[in-house]
Amino acid sequence: MSCDVVLLTGAGGNLGGQLADYLAARSWTLRALVRQPNSHYSAPFEQVLDWPTAQSDPQALRELLTGVTAVVHLASSQSSDPTQQQDAHLHMPDALLAAGAQVGLKHFIALSSVKAIAGEHDAQVLQAEQTPKPTSAYGDFKLKAERLVNNHPANATLASFVLRLPMVYSSMAAGNFGLLRKIARLGIPLPSASDNQRSVLYAQNLFGFIEQLLRSSNPPGCTTIQLADEQPLSTQEFFKLVAAAEGASGRTFALSTRWAERLAGVPVVGGFATRLLGSLVMDTTSAQRFAGWQLPYATAEGVAEAIKGNATTTV
Repeated sequence: MSCDVVLLTGAGGNLGGQLADYLAARSWTLRALVRQPNSHYSAPFEQVLDWPTAQSDPQALRELLTGVTAVVHLASSQSSDPTQQQDAHLHMPDALLAAGAQVGLKHFIALSSVKAIAGEHDAQVLQAEQTPKPTSAYGDFKLKAERLVNNHPANATLASFVLRLPMVYSSMAAGNFGLLRKIARLGIPLPSASDNQRSVLYAQNLFGFIEQLLRSSNPPGCTTIQLADEQPLSTQEFFKLVAAAEGASGRTFALSTRWAERLAGVPVVGGFATRLLGSLVMDTTSAQRFAGWQLPYATAEGVAEAIKGNATTTV
């Protein structure tokens, strides 16, 4: 049983909602900072504050944070509206860190993306401290958010973490994972590379790591951690796991990773082609410094659990 209080942002998204359910099931007390008033969530929150009120009334934000031991910042935006991007990636974490430092916050955990340092594919294994080269507006904002958290004055009194993630798959995931599931069910042959490698992350592995951080005693300062399932897989290998869990054959036709560069600039299909054919591997040794931490699921188990879980989940 835990009596610690955790504040979540982004609880209205698939990943945020799943994390809220995960923590609530483990007896964490939850509060939420939400984007819009009168929002409804499945997980029980003892207090909820909307972002417009927090912006106009800093005292209300401090009151929401009083008694909170940790913030997990999942709020994100891929909107073309720069105001929404700035609110989710910059203004909200800045306000939470500043107010949290005033009321004795211990941990601040911000979720980031591999897109903060790379594009859709990269031939090199991505290191946590390498020179960032984002290729999208979303990646640019994620990089700015990482730098904000890393350089925030609140790090003098609290421990902050930037979790840089690859594609996260789960029972409720749409995006690339959802598309691969549809392709497998329809029996459509997938053009895929057998000679590429890509990092992926099962949501339950992410949640377990977040809880590990919440239960740890960490000194003040900021740490950037790259987190992924234990072994990267080729697109073909990952698709075969998805198809097997769907009870499908998982037909593919192989193309070389060289096609990732050739197709990268093709309108409409270029981005999807590079995700299928290019490599994108993250070095995850930064996560291994936490003694005793082991990934609960291998990728094959995670994919099977994610797809089996979706059978009983209303999306």
